Amino acid sequence: MSDKVVLAPCMGVGKVVANVTRRAAYLAHAACPEDTEILSLPALLAGDTAERRLVFEHPVVVIEGCVLRCASHVLRLVGAKPAAKIEVSRIIREKRLTPGRTRKELEASGKQLAQAVAERIALALADEPWGDSPAQPEAGTGCPCACSCSSSGRTPAEAPSPNQGVSQVHSLSPPAQPITDNLQSNGEPPPAQGLTLLPCQGIKRSGARIAQRTAYHLCEDEDKLLGQSQPLCVSALAAGVPEDVHYYRDFPTVALNGCPQNCATKIAELFGIPAVRSVNLYEAFPEYPCETRVLEPDLTPQESELARRWAEQLLPELQELLQQTRWQPRAHCTHGMVNDPVGIERFFGYQATSRGYDVPRAVHEPAAT
Repeated sequence: MSDKVVLAPCMGVGKVVANVTRRAAYLAHAACPEDTEILSLPALLAGDTAERRLVFEHPVVVIEGCVLRCASHVLRLVGAKPAAKIEVSRIIREKRLTPGRTRKELEASGKQLAQAVAERIALALADEPWGDSPAQPEAGTGCPCACSCSSSGRTPAEAPSPNQGVSQVHSLSPPAQPITDNLQSNGEPPPAQGLTLLPCQGIKRSGARIAQRTAYHLCEDEDKLLGQSQPLCVSALAAGVPEDVHYYRDFPTVALNGCPQNCATKIAELFGIPAVRSVNLYEAFPEYPCETRVLEPDLTPQESELARRWAEQLLPELQELLQQTRWQPRAHCTHGMVNDPVGIERFFGYQATSRGYDVPRAVHEPAAT
């Protein structure tokens, strides 16, 4: 095996399968802790130098939750190249498993699926099909901010919306109309019809895990912002998934930062529409060591309790914000990214191996044993 292999789960918040990829990465890393590292896609997009070194100095195994292939899109956005790809949707079909329906905490079926995905990761690690050194960033794509940006507000091409693992509960309805000037007669934008919550969604820091669970509490609990808010997925937004682009453009965003790196705030700014407010765990609970590295598949009791408490604390502030905020849909920055699941397959030249994972065409399939 190479000195270290990087595991890159899509790890978003919108679909249940994203939490399956997150859990599978934790399990695979626990089985091989010395030879693997988990990549935090949000920190990568926010410009974290350690995460950038991971994708340009080590082979990367992408773990895609669904056919939208957001993780592969993100790697293309920053100019990195995967060494292998595992698709949860394929394992769902093969094993006849289901991710379940709950995003906040996986059900038994989702945990069973995550274990099957971790076993598939282990096969890829054992085969080590890659032989070339990791690709260096292409000219102009080494950093999202260095890309050829377009602020024209063009809408990414429509992509298939898979049914596997999509949470159906109480989400905002993305407007069907394109961006228009909908100022009221007095010249002011109309009142906001809802909020999107953008938790930082990191995978290795305790504060990021708390921020994600807090967003679920606020969006899904009946006594909070149920029906008035939607968690915004970093990976899907970066990949240009139309649904998430609509949420980002058409509703004001609140960034939930789990640690002083402020990845959620930076990512909102990266795509052209800054958050209307940033709330920070490290300010709400300054005594909590939010940057502590935690790689447990389940939240610790302390993390779970802190997420509940932070949601309770934020609720009045966010309710007031929703009442006071006026909002007009606005253009976002695509950084040249359009969600194209078929095109991303062609771009990286993925082809299936007999062991149930994909590799670029330049990498030969390992001999059968």
